[in-house]
Amino acid sequence: MGPPVFTSPSTLSDEAFDRLLSKVTDAIEAGSKEIILALDALAVLDSAAIRRLITLLRRIREAGAELTLAVSRIDILRTLRVTALDKVFRIIGSAEAAA
Repeated sequence: MGPPVFTSPSTLSDEAFDRLLSKVTDAIEAGSKEIILALDALAVLDSAAIRRLITLLRRIREAGAELTLAVSRIDILRTLRVTALDKVFRIIGSAEAAA
């Protein structure tokens, strides 16, 4: 069985982020060492979403696990590249690619 895959909500509001963080924390406490977050459902990767992704990455690493982003949308990939976050996050084309 591969790592757990979570799908980003269409917006990473405070409430949505808190729900995602809670689910990810539960998965790590259950023993997961890698978390995959599928971003294709995200409406836009804006500065607020980027801040929350970095916070998520930091919390996951502090817990001894790793975060992988599954992204196939060109606009999101472009934003990750322009912001140099493609050097910070491990990025794969789809959640199935991690299996």
